[in-house]
Amino acid sequence: MKHGKHPFLRDLKENRVKWLMLLPAAIVVILMCYIPMGGIVLAFKEYNYHDGIFGSPWVAFKNFEYFFQSGKAWSVTRNTILYNLAFLCVNTFLQITCAILLSELAGKWFKRITQSVMFFPYFISWVVVGAFIYNMFNYEFGAVNTLLRSLGLDPVDIYSNKAVWPFILIAVSAFKNVGYGTVMYLASIMNIDGQLYEAADLDGANMWQKIRHITLPGIRPTVVILFHHHEGRLPDVLAGHRQQPHGAGGHRRHRHLRHPLAAATAGVRHDQRRGPVSVHLLLPVGAFGQQAGEKGGA
Repeated sequence: MKHGKHPFLRDLKENRVKWLMLLPAAIVVILMCYIPMGGIVLAFKEYNYHDGIFGSPWVAFKNFEYFFQSGKAWSVTRNTILYNLAFLCVNTFLQITCAILLSELAGKWFKRITQSVMFFPYFISWVVVGAFIYNMFNYEFGAVNTLLRSLGLDPVDIYSNKAVWPFILIAVSAFKNVGYGTVMYLASIMNIDGQLYEAADLDGANMWQKIRHITLPGIRPTVVILFHHHEGRLPDVLAGHRQQPHGAGGHRRHRHLRHPLAAATAGVRHDQRRGPVSVHLLLPVGAFGQQAGEKGGA
């Protein structure tokens, strides 16, 4: 009895064009998401630049011990969770609001231009955003204090006022991500059956009633999917500390990242962050940097 081909091979042959279309995306995901995850081993090593990631000596759980004994474990974990919850709630609200407003606009070209302008910050590197914020709020030559001096007012040292930084970080996160989410929700709104809105018009529904009873229920699946997608990015902020090489001749010293924006945007690459479990694997790497800095400064 002659056996047929394996189902996967048969599907591969019948849908080879679709598989070829999927191949570039699969390669990008493997290269940018899965292979970099090997760097998690740094949490269990005493890293040095000479031996590299995989050649550095193993220290087992000593980095974890130092991290939890440092007294920063709770504050770092709390900040990570609270900041990301704030980012998630504020960004989702603004994204849905902007998407609904754009869907109600009648001007085709204005809508397209607005989408492009809002989407642009998503492609800007966090390094560029950090430099932009630094030059805006710098005490000596920042744009805000320069404007205050020109008006005869006293400059404000924002970098010494930690109370304002939660609001700044939330605003920066919104500036960076609202455009992307707006486009996603707007595409979902465009897929809602137009006959529902026509029937609502015949029934005398106003704009707010159509938004409440048609638009919001229609984009509910997209909201749930994107919400769960962003839940896996808990380690996005406040990974604590980062190793910073200084000096020449191979000598290395380490220091803390002191101002909040630098701390928030430092650490692991965006595509290496993977959910609430990995944050506790990555934080000991920063703890090791602090420990090495203290040894170097001794």
